[in-house]
Amino acid sequence: MTPREAVVQEGRAIIRVRSARTGQLAAVGVCPGCWSSRVRRQALLRGLAERGLMVVHGDDAATGAWREGAAHAPRCPWGRVGGEKR
Repeated sequence: MTPREAVVQEGRAIIRVRSARTGQLAAVGVCPGCWSSRVRRQALLRGLAERGLMVVHGDDAATGAWREGAAHAPRCPWGRVGGEKR
């Protein structure tokens, strides 16, 4: 099983990122429910920036596209938190 297949099987979404230092492209798996939450996406983007990564596609930016009603990945701890703001 490829890493991409494993990520999809775990119920995560894949986003493209680039190293701010080297420009090298990579892909990271994120929880679709968290990525579709404005509050959680901002936290995830800060975490990526702390690791020297930035999103490649404009739809993945903080002001990008939103997929309302996206389900959390099965093992996401935020999926069990009720009343989260989107």
